[in-house]
Amino acid sequence: MARNDVVPLSDLDRRAPEAGRIRLGVKTGRAMKSIDTFRFTSPYQDLIEALASKYGGVASPWSDERARIKDQWEVVTTTAEIPVYLPANGLSTWYEKWSGGGCERRCDGVACEVVQMQGDNASLVKTSCICVGKGVRECQPYTRLNVVLPELAFRGTWRLETKGWNALHELPGMFDMIRSLDESGRMVQAYLGVEKRSDKQGGRTRHYVVPKLTVGQSPQELQSGEASVASIAPVQQPKAVTVASVVSEHNEVTKVLIEYGVSVGMDTFDAEDFALACIDQANSDPDRLQTLVNKLENGSLTFGGFNDDRTVNWIRH
Repeated sequence: MARNDVVPLSDLDRRAPEAGRIRLGVKTGRAMKSIDTFRFTSPYQDLIEALASKYGGVASPWSDERARIKDQWEVVTTTAEIPVYLPANGLSTWYEKWSGGGCERRCDGVACEVVQMQGDNASLVKTSCICVGKGVRECQPYTRLNVVLPELAFRGTWRLETKGWNALHELPGMFDMIRSLDESGRMVQAYLGVEKRSDKQGGRTRHYVVPKLTVGQSPQELQSGEASVASIAPVQQPKAVTVASVVSEHNEVTKVLIEYGVSVGMDTFDAEDFALACIDQANSDPDRLQTLVNKLENGSLTFGGFNDDRTVNWIRH
C-alpha cells in the first residue's frame, strides 16, 4: 500500500500516540550495553523529570539522529520494577530486517511484507517468508510492548522494544495470560520488571537482562476486576452524568467521563481520549474532577472539541 492510496477509514488501525520509550540499555563507545534498571526517553521534559523524581536518576537532554524527534530527554533510573497498565492489543511480535534506510521487511515466519520504493512512495509487497526460501534466517525477532504508566500525566503509551529470544517466548505468553484472566475488556494493572540472568555457551558465562511481566493479585482477583482500571469497552447506552456516580477511584471517574463523551456524540475511541484528557487536566485530583463533572451536569461547561495536542477545548456558558 502506497502512502497516496485511499484506504477506508474503518480499515485503519487506531492507536494512542507514543509518549516515550522504555529501554534496557545505554550506548557506549562501541555498542549498546545492557543495564539492570529502566532507562526512559521522551520528548516531554516534564515526564522524564517526574520519572527521575519517582524512580531515581537524573533527567538530562538526549539526542538520537535516527529518532523521528531528534532532541529528547532521558533518565537512567535506579529501579528494576514499575507499575504499568496493559491496554488491549498492546503487544506485537515480528521477524524484521533493518538497514540504514529503515525496515526492509517484516514477517511472521510464513507471510512476509517487503518495502519497495517507487519514486518517493513506499509500498508493501506481500510474499512468502524470504528467510525460509533461502534456508537462512536474515531477520531478527522484535517484541514490542506498549504500556500506560499510571503515575504520570497521560500523553500516550510507553513502548519497550527488545530483540531477545527469551522475551519473545515469555512476554507474549504472560501478556496473553494476564489479559485473558480479565474478561471485562479493561486495562489490567501489572508490573514491568527487569530480571538479570546468565547462561553458559561454549564454556563461557553470558550475563544478560530480560523484561518480565507480573501481577500483584491472584487470578481470582483479576477475574473479579479488582486488578483492573478504566473500562475501555464500548458503552452500549449513553447515560446522564451524575455527581453521585463520581468517586475518587479512577476507574469510576473514567467510566463516567466516557459515558458523557458518548452521550454528546463521541465514538468510543474519542470518549476514552476525552476521559483521560480530563483526568490529566485535573491532575487526578478527586475534588477537581467532581467540580468538572458538576459543571458538565449543570451545563456551565460543555465539550468543544479537541485541540491539536488532544487536550480538551472547553466551552463555558
